[in-house]
Amino acid sequence: MSQQGRSDAPQIVIGLAMTRDGLPGRHWGVPGNTVEVTTVAPVKDDLKGWKLSRCVLVGDAGTVSQEILNPSARAGGKTS
Repeated sequence: MSQQGRSDAPQIVIGLAMTRDGLPGRHWGVPGNTVEVTTVAPVKDDLKGWKLSRCVLVGDAGTVSQEILNPSARAGGKTS
């Protein structure tokens, strides 16, 4: 069931990691009723082995919070 309470329209949340050239590298899917702020930490853990020099997170207001942004900034990320 979706977070909007619509049992007639099941939802899933899709995450996609892409290379600098725009090629898909990894994807994630979670049920639509998953609390969004809980989806970032597992994705970050999955990406640790990629040795990234830069990462851009695109998310809506439910995904991005100070709780998520502060640890990312301490890890060398830039937030705006």
